[in-house]
Amino acid sequence: MKMQRLCFVAMLWQVCCGAPFKAATAAEPDKPRIAKSEVSNVDPSFNREQRRRWIDFYRQDAASYHFCYGNDRAKKLKLETDPVLLYTNPLGARGLTHGAVFVWTYEGRSEVIGAIWSHANTPQPNQRAVSHEFHSLSNQPVTAEREGESVWATTQAGVQWISRLDLPQPASPKTTRMAQMRTIARQLTVTQQDSKDDSKDQLRLLSQPLYRYEQTPTDGSVFAFCKAWDPEVFVVIESRETELGPKWFCAPVRFSNLTLAVQHQQNEVWRDERDGPRHRDSKMGYKLFYKISVESEEL
Repeated sequence: MKMQRLCFVAMLWQVCCGAPFKAATAAEPDKPRIAKSEVSNVDPSFNREQRRRWIDFYRQDAASYHFCYGNDRAKKLKLETDPVLLYTNPLGARGLTHGAVFVWTYEGRSEVIGAIWSHANTPQPNQRAVSHEFHSLSNQPVTAEREGESVWATTQAGVQWISRLDLPQPASPKTTRMAQMRTIARQLTVTQQDSKDDSKDQLRLLSQPLYRYEQTPTDGSVFAFCKAWDPEVFVVIESRETELGPKWFCAPVRFSNLTLAVQHQQNEVWRDERDGPRHRDSKMGYKLFYKISVESEEL
């Protein structure tokens, strides 16, 4: 079956900018509705033309990175040039944040996920600080180059597979597995906690996966758990071969600087502490280039 990329485009950008963005798949009956709190404080000056220019800017920044397996430049990862998610977050302390999420693939499977994003809270007015954020989804080390220089290299797999979940066998034929993956994603409760004030937020699942791969030996999807529309955790749900046949596995990855936890049917199955080893050690899969550039508010 031909691989399908399930591109869910954040509806907030339509609300605040008035331009239609369509997903690259048929409409689903369970698309999330927009709560009033999610469309409040949206910058009214962020018009259609500026949005288009910022998307082009994010796409160009994403294209400036070149990924490969380890040091093997012959095994290059492919950037899927269309973002799999466009998002805004009007609720953060840094002012309106907006960005785009991209994936880099190898033979169809998503191996790296990255966000190019910016926020308004900079020392100078009418400027935006741009950051680049990545996480390896690969089962082996990856290396990133930018402008001819090595800027990031992992030394191990970027994902921690959770195998101790009570899940059904992957369905056969594969055409019914998408429904299984959605069900598994809905059974997960993902929270982030700020140790400074003990606040805890339950993140919201986007009902459509950002990316689906089927032509590889494995079959899987990448889901996003968000605050407003801002992704804080991605979860890979993948069918993997075992001695007992195919089984479903989950792998959460951080896109947040807070403590993160995942529960499955009220049992905690994964935790990643703020300032823990996976948070700070980029060799283990997560890399943030914070305020890599400062740009004018209007491009």
